[in-house]
Amino acid sequence: MLSLITIPWTLKFIWSPLVDRYSFNSKEHYRPWILVCQSLLALTLVLCAFLDIEQNIAAIVFSLFLVSFLAATQDIATDALAISLLSPEERGLGNGVQSAGNYLGAILGGGGMLLLLNRLGWQASLLTLAVLVLLASIPIWLHQEQVKTPSFAKKPDFMGLINFCRRRGMGQWLLTTISYTMGARMAFTMFRPLLVDLGFSLSDIGLLIGIIGSSSAMVASPIAGILITPLGRKRSLIIFGIFLALAIALFLIPAVGISSFALICLICIVVQMAIGMTHTAQFTVMMDKSQLNTAGTDYTLQVSIKAFGSLIASSLSGVIAEAIGYIPFDTGLVALGDEIADIPRDRVINEPDDFIEKESLNVGYNLEHRFSDNWTLRNAFRYDKNDDHLETAINFPFIGTLDESTGDLDRSFAIQDVGVENYSLQTNAIGKFNTGAIEHKLLLGIDLARNQTEQTSRNDFSEVIPINIFAPVYGAFPRPGEDDLPVSQSTDIRVDSLGIYLQDQVSLTDSLIASAGIRYDTIEQETASNTTDTETTQNDDAFSPNLGIVYKPLQNLSLYASYSQSFTPNAEVAEGDVALEPETGEGYEIGAKAEFLSGKLLATLAYFDITKNNVATADPDNPLFSVATGEQNSNGIELDIIGKILPGLNITASYSYIDAEVTEDNTIPVGNKLPGVPEHSASLWTNYEIQRGDLQGLGFGMGFNFIGSRQGDLDNSFELDSYFLTNAGIYYQRDNWRTALNFKNIFDINYITGTPINRTRGIQAGEPFTVIGSVSLKFN
Repeated sequence: MLSLITIPWTLKFIWSPLVDRYSFNSKEHYRPWILVCQSLLALTLVLCAFLDIEQNIAAIVFSLFLVSFLAATQDIATDALAISLLSPEERGLGNGVQSAGNYLGAILGGGGMLLLLNRLGWQASLLTLAVLVLLASIPIWLHQEQVKTPSFAKKPDFMGLINFCRRRGMGQWLLTTISYTMGARMAFTMFRPLLVDLGFSLSDIGLLIGIIGSSSAMVASPIAGILITPLGRKRSLIIFGIFLALAIALFLIPAVGISSFALICLICIVVQMAIGMTHTAQFTVMMDKSQLNTAGTDYTLQVSIKAFGSLIASSLSGVIAEAIGYIPFDTGLVALGDEIADIPRDRVINEPDDFIEKESLNVGYNLEHRFSDNWTLRNAFRYDKNDDHLETAINFPFIGTLDESTGDLDRSFAIQDVGVENYSLQTNAIGKFNTGAIEHKLLLGIDLARNQTEQTSRNDFSEVIPINIFAPVYGAFPRPGEDDLPVSQSTDIRVDSLGIYLQDQVSLTDSLIASAGIRYDTIEQETASNTTDTETTQNDDAFSPNLGIVYKPLQNLSLYASYSQSFTPNAEVAEGDVALEPETGEGYEIGAKAEFLSGKLLATLAYFDITKNNVATADPDNPLFSVATGEQNSNGIELDIIGKILPGLNITASYSYIDAEVTEDNTIPVGNKLPGVPEHSASLWTNYEIQRGDLQGLGFGMGFNFIGSRQGDLDNSFELDSYFLTNAGIYYQRDNWRTALNFKNIFDINYITGTPINRTRGIQAGEPFTVIGSVSLKFN
């Protein structure tokens, strides 16, 4: 929830035209804005100081949000006043001093506030901050603003946000603004986890980046400001940009494993100095690009676009890291009693430098040939290869479970290599023809597939590595190499499958459509255990029918029903490298689809009942293997609504009720609920896009996701709490491009996502409040 206080700084460009348009008196413009905001900010801090932090958490969060809003608004006016005060020759040094102040504020605001809280407590700390805010306002009280701006429009010029982007040469500058420091942001985003992998403690990382690095940038910023005037704007951007690129290249040194503290310290100093200098040059040019009568709007919009580029860079760094195989590995949280342990959601129960490397390759083609308007032949081929290499410290229940009285958890180092290759070839023919008055749509096809899985696991279960989940100490045991661990499991599995299917959809009347089909599958599965030097072959086949009917009693109403069976091979093995039987299932669904508001709103209501046998799930006692439950049943109702109810206003909503349980098994109690399946869930998303006028293409969206409580495992030994997530978005699209900001989990709710593997693995915390920026361009 505390992440809410950052939202005003992200969106302050929206109300910046109000600051440009309105003032509190006729003689001055931006100075009164600053004084009013500072005074209200100090008053809010004073009121917040007298709130009980335990009893009034919601009021305190709102107060901090208001503080953030006032500070962001004051920042708009301060930047606009600085543009009015500083001549072009003074702006370089002015921005250098301002950047240095920002870094100093970050240092003092972080460490200084913690010291105040530790020594003075909550109330005295906030009162001290209020006094400091008022003292910082004294220079503004003493300053007499000389208004240099021409007369203002009669209404806030929100079009100024768009008109600014349309100025000559502005598109090139805004692209430069977004991309200029993206490389640095991407590199720095991955620098912290790299330091963790190299064994640096969190306090070391805080010292290197938060204190030493920020202090270096604070010193370099004024130096850059002095150099900007003699060098010129363009040359400064080029020289400082080259310096930044060379500084970022220094990250290659720790990337290859060189981790001397002194060397890392020097790299942080050089990189942060380069970042401070490039920021100063950028902010100086931003001032030059701002007009006096819209200084707040122009400058704030540029700063927001720069921040938007940083968001994109941070997101891209994660995508690129995953694409090239650098992914930190997290085994998740743990269960304590019948709920999740009360520990921070980012707590690492394994080791912080655990990782998984992924490599993947996907190729294929799609071919289609139309013999006529009624007959079509389709052919498709897919090949994908995925290789994973995992190194982690992990709990295995058979070496010791969590001691719930002390919080101690036994783990073992594990290294696992998994390689999976899939080949699939699909060919089908679609034909339309009539037999008398009955229309037919025939589908005939054949599928060929091969799945090959090679898995090798290395563990030394005699070497137990304990950790306390409440006070973890990392790096206490040396990580073994691959040759130091014995092979505990090694299997090669090959599954060949052939499927032949036939389906006919017939239109008996204009309002009655029926379909019937049959599929035949045959599989051969060979499982070779390299640890026991055994090999088994399993052959299975099955016929799977499907039936369906649709009846339209009214033009805007359709009633339907369907029945189907399924047959799926299990490419998993149980303990002892025993192949699992194929998964089989059958299900039926009945429902209705209706159109409202002349087809603008579509609603679907359905009841379903699905029964599955031999469902493979992770072995709760040994995650290296799988187990198959005897029979599972899921039944319930689903409601989906989608439509465009007004011009520009779209809505998507859904609700489901699911009763999912074990209905037959030899070990799991019958009636136990299936893990990770909520009984109730719902979602709503609505967005509005302006249809005409100067703001056409600007859109806003908001919605929620509700997930009810769920069981955490098949034994139903612990429960995952329900959660309610609020999301929002803002976007602007014009012609063939679109830019957007999405805000996920706005209230920063703690929640668990997915389905756990057992009580000590796979309990994954959901993402905190997250802002995602995106830019897309469509090519015709």
